Amino acid sequence: MAAKEKNGRYEYLPIHWACKKNASMGVIQMLLEKYPDACKEKDGLGWLPFHRACGNKNASMAVIHLLLEKYPEASREKDGHKMLPLHRACKNNRSMAIIHLILKKYPGAIKEKDEIGMLPLHWACWKNASMDVIHLLLEKYPEAAKKKTTGDGFPCIGDAIPSKSAWKTFSI
Repeated sequence: MAAKEKNGRYEYLPIHWACKKNASMGVIQMLLEKYPDACKEKDGLGWLPFHRACGNKNASMAVIHLLLEKYPEASREKDGHKMLPLHRACKNNRSMAIIHLILKKYPGAIKEKDEIGMLPLHWACWKNASMDVIHLLLEKYPEAAKKKTTGDGFPCIGDAIPSKSAWKTFSI
């Protein structure tokens, strides 16, 4: 398969698969050598390779750094769920170093809500992030501690959830 071809109904480029499935730094570099603009391409779900890497609990800091170096604007791009890479990183319990790297590129990400009204801090708390990550997020945006979710959804994007009526008795 050529590096530019899209694959299947999700329209993944090979780099999307590589970032999603924890390919080595060498594989990511090779794909970017053959198609440098691959880091700017969204898949059929609106995810950049950077979103995929931030959403992969095992993607290395080196891969994340490389993708951000090749396309710094990726830190400002929302996916199909209106999530920034910072949301993805917080939702997937990424390290403080990765959270900090994303925030350095786009400090405003800390104040952005996704389609269900979740801030990165909401995701970090929902997913039981480390105290260091919570501290960093609160240090950068102390007012986030006072913010409520605003959407109609529930913080289970991508998870199998029962009908909305089942959530009426559930509280966070």
